[in-house]
Amino acid sequence: MSAAVFSLRNEILNFLEELSEDTDGFKGLLQDVNFLKGQAFLTDITQHLNKLNLSLQGRNQTIASLYGFIDGFHKKLCLFKSNLQSNILIHFPSCDVISKEIEDNNFCCFFETLDTLIEDFDKRFQDFQHLEKNFNVFNAPLTITISEADEDLQLELCDLQSDQFLLSKATLPITQFWPLLSEEHYPNLHCFGLHLLSMFGSTYLCEAAFSAMKSIKSKERNLLNQTSLEACLCLALTSVDIDTKELASKMHAHPSH
Repeated sequence: MSAAVFSLRNEILNFLEELSEDTDGFKGLLQDVNFLKGQAFLTDITQHLNKLNLSLQGRNQTIASLYGFIDGFHKKLCLFKSNLQSNILIHFPSCDVISKEIEDNNFCCFFETLDTLIEDFDKRFQDFQHLEKNFNVFNAPLTITISEADEDLQLELCDLQSDQFLLSKATLPITQFWPLLSEEHYPNLHCFGLHLLSMFGSTYLCEAAFSAMKSIKSKERNLLNQTSLEACLCLALTSVDIDTKELASKMHAHPSH
């Protein structure tokens, strides 16, 4: 909404000027330099946050990959902070537009806002920072420097990085690689990998399940029993490709009584 309002700010001002009553306050805001700069900054930082939010959604994402997006955005915030200190607006297109309109590129007043946002990210995701070493092992078990891993994993990593069969599987997605590790030969690494694979990094799957259930359990289908509801929910959430039409065609009609 902020981006739409910003792009239409001049049209909105023209519309308000055509009205005769109770618009002076709104017109004053749309002509106020500080308000326009604030709106431009809010538009840009919201766009960046929206991109981060979209990257955190979707299936088959491990907690390690999700933390990578968070850590990357944290680095971006530090870059934004440095840029605003120098009045560099290359990553703030809306701010750049306003700066040219009002001939003022000084947006240092939002430096503290970014500082607060960085501190908030540090606070909210501090638990994940303690797992960063484990994420490094999880993402690159075949190439990581063994001394950087926890001591209980080091000996097995020595064997792993010399295992010709597993080395040949290096191009597999990490979610497919870890289940290949034998519990017999790599007990600690096997447990380590499955533990991280099973961790929930976001509420996306829960939200997807709730959305699916809301669609399944509608007023028109309120007579479905619990077994049917569970089956429909599993069908809606599974990543397995199921040809439901073919399965239905093979089903025999129930005999009439």
